[in-house]
Amino acid sequence: MRWRTLLVDDEAPVIVCNELEETCILDNNCDAATVRYELLASGTDNCAAADEIQYRYTVLAGETTPIAYGQGH
Repeated sequence: MRWRTLLVDDEAPVIVCNELEETCILDNNCDAATVRYELLASGTDNCAAADEIQYRYTVLAGETTPIAYGQGH
């Protein structure tokens, strides 16, 4: 006789990100300027230890709609 166990996790991870203030990305000549943001986030999950959670950020130039990409457990 074989047994199969199915675990369903219906609790989503909790992700907390820092708030970024809106910044103009053009210089005084309306040319592209360098902007630096400190991207900070923390996450918790009921099925993964803190050291197993992985983060990845993707920033797309010229994108007007916020898009979030992620990777981890």
